[in-house]
Formats: sequence, C-alpha cells, structure tokens
Amino acid sequence: MSTVILETKPVSTPQEVRTRGVIFALVSFFTWLVYFKTTAPTVVFWDVGEFLATSYILGIPHPPGMPLYVILGKFMTMLPLPLSFLYKIVNPGSMPVEPVLRITSISMVTGALTAGFIYLLTVKTIELWRPNVPKHIIHLSGVFAALIGAFARTVWMNSIEAETYTPSTFAIAFVSWIALNWWEKKDSPESIKYLLFALYVLFLSSGIHLTPLILFPALFLFVWLIRRELIWDFEFMAVSAVAFYLIALVGMSYEPSTRSLILMLLSYLVMLYYLYLKRGKELDFNDLGVLAFLILGALSLFAAYRGMSGLMGLSGLLTVVVLYARTGLHRDWKGFALILILIAFSVEFFMMVRAAHPLRINEADPSTWKAFWDSLLRKQYEPMKLFPRRIPFTDQLALYWRYFSWQYPFTLLVPLVLLFAFGFTTHYLNEKKSFALLGGLFLLASLGLILYLNLKDSPSQPINPVNPREVRDRDYFFAVSYTYFGLFAGLGLFEALRLALENLRIKAIGKYIGYPVAALILGYQFATFYPQINRSENYIAEDYAYNMQISPAPKSVMYTNGDNDTFPLWFDQEVLGVRRGVIIANLSLLNTNWYCKQLKSWGAPISFTYEQLDSLIPGFRTPDGRIIFLKDIMIRDMIATSAGYKPKDFVTIPFNVRVPRIYLEPAQKFLEEVIKGAEFKVPIYFAITVSSENYRGWQEYLEMEGLAFRLRGEKVGSRGMEGINAEKTRYLLHMDMPPDSFLARYANTLPPDTLVFRYRGVFNPRVFKDETHEKLIRNYASVAIRLGLYYDELGQ
Repeated sequence: MSTVILETKPVSTPQEVRTRGVIFALVSFFTWLVYFKTTAPTVVFWDVGEFLATSYILGIPHPPGMPLYVILGKFMTMLPLPLSFLYKIVNPGSMPVEPVLRITSISMVTGALTAGFIYLLTVKTIELWRPNVPKHIIHLSGVFAALIGAFARTVWMNSIEAETYTPSTFAIAFVSWIALNWWEKKDSPESIKYLLFALYVLFLSSGIHLTPLILFPALFLFVWLIRRELIWDFEFMAVSAVAFYLIALVGMSYEPSTRSLILMLLSYLVMLYYLYLKRGKELDFNDLGVLAFLILGALSLFAAYRGMSGLMGLSGLLTVVVLYARTGLHRDWKGFALILILIAFSVEFFMMVRAAHPLRINEADPSTWKAFWDSLLRKQYEPMKLFPRRIPFTDQLALYWRYFSWQYPFTLLVPLVLLFAFGFTTHYLNEKKSFALLGGLFLLASLGLILYLNLKDSPSQPINPVNPREVRDRDYFFAVSYTYFGLFAGLGLFEALRLALENLRIKAIGKYIGYPVAALILGYQFATFYPQINRSENYIAEDYAYNMQISPAPKSVMYTNGDNDTFPLWFDQEVLGVRRGVIIANLSLLNTNWYCKQLKSWGAPISFTYEQLDSLIPGFRTPDGRIIFLKDIMIRDMIATSAGYKPKDFVTIPFNVRVPRIYLEPAQKFLEEVIKGAEFKVPIYFAITVSSENYRGWQEYLEMEGLAFRLRGEKVGSRGMEGINAEKTRYLLHMDMPPDSFLARYANTLPPDTLVFRYRGVFNPRVFKDETHEKLIRNYASVAIRLGLYYDELGQ
C-alpha cells in the first residue's frame, strides 16, 4: 500500500481537465434527470408545503427562518422556465404545478451538482496519491462515489422536494472542492482568494441552513496543516478578539449577562493589546485613532454595564471600525475574511425587514431585535443541550446506524461498509492533509452531530421502547454523512481495483471486475429504492389539503393539529389560491404570542388586544391544580367572540392579564354558558386530525362535515358522539354517484365539481405510501364509516 505524501500537487493536462469536465456534466445531468423524473408534481407532506408557500409569497418559515432559501425560492418562481412542459414529457399524463417544480429545482439542481462535485473530489483525492493506475479506473471510482451518495435513500428524497438539506450539502461539497483547489495553488499569491471565497460561501449558505457550518472546523484544520503561518499570527489573535467582541455585543443587547460582559471586556483588552503592538508597542494619546479607540471602547463597556443597548451597539461597532482603520487589519486576509463573513451573515437580516411588512406567513415574527435572535436561535423549540443525554449515548450511536441502514438495500450494507472502511483507512494512511478536510467532515457530520443534536429515539423503529421519541424520524440531519460515505466507498473501490491490478496483473481489471461490480451495486440500489421514492404520481398531500379546506364553510376558522394538516393547507391557499378565507389555526403554534397576533390580523374572532396577546404566557397552573395552556384560552376566546358572548366576570392570570373567568372553568360549564344556544358569526371547526382533548365535553355539539367537525349551538350528536351533516359529507365523498362508480371514474383525475373530494394517488398501487400517508388517508375511511353507520341507523 502506497504511503507517498506529495507537497507538490500534480498539474493536470488540458485533456484531463476536459475529461473531468465532461464526466462532471454527465454525472450531474444524469442525477438531475432522475431527480426530475421522480419528484412530485405538487406538494408533499412535512415542511415542504411551508417552504413552497413562504417562497411563493416571500414569507418567513419556522425558525431559524432560512431567509436565503426563501429568496432563492421566490427568484426561481420568477424565472420563465418551461418545467411543466418538460415534466409532462418524462411523466406523460401528469398534472404538475409550475411553481412547485421551479422552487423544488433548488434541491434538484444543487443535488445534481453535489453528485458532480463528489466525483471531482474523489478524483482529485486519488490523484494526490499519484498511483500508476489507468485513468478510467479513477473516473469509475469517482462516478461510483457520486452516485452511491446521490441515490442514498434519504439524500434522494431530500433532493426531490422543497427542503434545505440538499442545498446545504451542496455548499459543503462546493467549499470542499474550493479548498482542494487552494491547496494546488497555495504557493501563488492569488491563492488566498480561494479561501476568502470558501469562507464567504460557507457563511452565506447558513442563510439556507446552519448545517454547512460544520465544515468550518475541518476547513480550519486543513489550512492549518498545510500553511500554519497563514493563520497563526497576531492578526489571527486580533480577528478572533473582534469576532468574540461582536458576539458579546449581540449577547448583551439580546439577553444581558455577566458572562457576555466579561467576554466583551476580555475581547476589548486583546484588541487594545493588538493596537499597542501595531503602533510600535506604545499608545500615543495624541493619536486621534488611539484616543478614539480608548474612548469608544470605554463608552461601549459602560453602556453595556448600564443596559444602554443602543449606545453600546453604536460605540462598540465604531470601536471595531477604528481598530481596523488604525491597524490596517482589513489588509490582512483574516481581517478581510471577517468582513466577508459579516456581509454573508447579513442575509439573515432580511427576516427583520420582511417581518416589518404585512404578510400571511410570518413565523416567530422576527420584526424586533429580540424576536430576530429568538428566531435565529430557535428559542421556541427545546434548547440543544449536550448533557444530560436525552437517551443513552450508546442508543444514539445505534440510532445513527439504524438511520444509516435505511440508506442502502440490506444486502449491500456489508460490502458498502467494507468499501467505506477500506477507503477511509487508506485515505488516512496515504494523505493526511486532505483527510483532515474530507475525513474530518465525515466525522463531524456523523459523530459530531450525534453529540450535538442529542436526539431522542426513533418514533417508527425505536432502539429501546422505554426511550422518549422524536416527533418524526430525523435521518435527514445526517444527509451530509451519507453523501460523504459515498466518497469514501468510491475511494475503497479504487484501492481494491488498484491492489488487484498490481497483484493479479490483470490489465483489464476495470473492464471485467470494476465496471460490473459498480454497475451491479448501483443498479440494485436504484431498482430497490425507485418504487419507494418515485413521487411522479403522488398528489396525496395537495388533495388532502384541498379536501380539508372545502370541508368547512368558506369563511371560517379551522383548528389543525400539526405539520401535515397545516403546511399543505398553507400551500394550497398561498400557491393555488384555494379557500384563502378559511383561517387555519394550528394548535401547536397557538401556544405562541406571535401566532395569536397573526391570527387576529387575518380576521380570526379574537377579543384580546395585540398588547394583551403579547402578555399572555404559554401556560400556567390554576389554584385547583389544572394546567391551562395558551391554546386553551385562545380556543375558548375565539368560540366566545364568534358567539357574541359578553363576559361579566374576569380573573387575573400571570402576568397581570385579565381574562374572562369562564375561559378557565371546566368544559361543561363553558358549554352551558357560552356554546348552548349560540349563533356563531364565524363558523368554528376542528379538523378530524385534532385530538378530542381539545373539545372534550362538547362532542355532542360537533357536526361532521367531511374532514372537519363544526361547532353548533345545539346538540347534534348523541351518546357522547359527534353528529354528522350526512348530505354534505356524502356529496363531498362521492357526489351523487355510488362510491365505486365515482372512484372508477375519478380516482386518478379531478372530478367536475370543485366541492368534491379528490383522491389522486390514494388508490394508485404505483404510489408508495409511507406511515404518514397511511395515517392521514385513513381519515377518509373514518369519514366513510361514520357516514355508513349513520345511514345504517336509518335503515338505508
């Protein structure tokens, strides 16, 4: 096994460059074509509907906001791309939605380019070893690496939907390639531009997702190993101090703490020391720059101590500007790199600007400085903590393996893992510098994320039944590691073929062994996953959302439960313009103040003022021990307001907010006082997906209308069961036709009446239904059975 490490990188001939360019284009185009063929013609479940809707209207999705993705999505919708025309060519008979294909192109194109760059990275890494091996074996290994990663199950799925993980992986692969190109040209004065560009792209891509930042430690180590003197100097000390100083400024303006104040002071002292060194180891107080630095720095520290955020921020920023001006720090590449990083990060402030203008989807409402950082730091979610571990660390390792095992057919796991292990080990033994970049990234994207994310167990295949579980499987968090697993598997294939060539002396080893083995593995993987991943006939999410929205009255409020009965509805409303008058009130978001205010601005019947809504807290315990959540109060307030209820008795809840006492009373008392006999100005509905806990005690006052229960002022059910509007529900299900006849004609196409359910894909055996699909389309059966029981009671 060769262990030669070269400091002088080989210079590729023009012919080799052209060959790599052609193969790069072919790999990327083939990958894109498969992605384009298998992408859904419309929305799918989970966050996709949210990203499609927010991109279309330039809104703000869930924290941390992903502003660059939204901007790119909006830009794509404005391009005159004939994607629907092309889609119908590769998928005859399809009914694609043009904006969906355009926004999803972000994932499809970046996923295809990622495959191309993995090919280039594999080839470039192999060429560092300069083995005496036919070039076609090197290219074969690169193509194998690219396609193994591109068609790993989760990577493939991420790349055919409007999501952020594939563009993030592309940013990492692209920056990895830039870094290796810098290494080739490291002795040129112009080479520093590669590092500056790499850092800019890396931090700019954080506006799509924070995942690309995991490359930074590996990139830092890579540059350190190659040219330590490029980093380790007084300028690095100064730039680090400036960075921590700015972080401390943000910390003090966001959530002041002694820790941030100490960090601010220490960083300032280091900057002062650097100024002292650069001014000839003396501080001339007659120098206006030095004097300004001292005064502004002292002023910023004083303002921070006294809680004067505006003065602190202005004087602190001027302190940094003066330091740069008086020391020429911007002329050093590291000082300039920090400026580029700040410019790249500035895309995040799009959220503040956009949130200040009226828009329908404005999650977390980051219109203020605190709300902006709350969104960026994902404050509304459970905070990330390394300790205590949410489940045993050994279980988390096993969970990663479980997620990884989903990426490839079971019969290929052992050979692929062996190829990976061979390539990973060989890379380390042959070339440690590039291994620091690529191998380090793989470790950060796997073991590093296991440590950092501290995930709970899988909800579908738990490692231990007693472990707490995530809301959904989180295999997509590790997509970067699946992609780079392919790279090392490609290196393993190359080393295996090289050893066979050297020891067996079979010149046609690639032709007789390499190509068949690679084709067999890739073909088997492709054939196994294609039926599961192909979404070209999957309209289930769009139609499910449509069916939910035509169930209630056109101008109404409908409570929904989670992502899958909310985000597709947002898509239908914002992109397709379906029933925009139905106010979707998601119960999970209803525990946040900003969402309650948005519902009020949309026209929901809410009696609280915006100031009162700001003061309500997510939950509290009553004197009799009951826990009242904000959503409970809001449900009752919307019901009472719609009913025209005039409260007479109020009670003060934390913190000094007066609410009608009836909002805190048991369900039966609220029913007697508010619901009975009411005529609701705005119809109130609960989606069929909503837990009965949210309307327990009122079931007999609920009437099923399709996929929703309408709240009535009189009893319409009996024996604790909801009533049913049989005529409307029957027509929604299958018009005036017998069910079998209706489905025979309209199961895979649109019915003539817009007020009738659509079932495209539900009964199509070619459409793969995962657990999410099965769970939601089961609701159609629930409605049909309930209707059947009603008619059975009538003897029909």
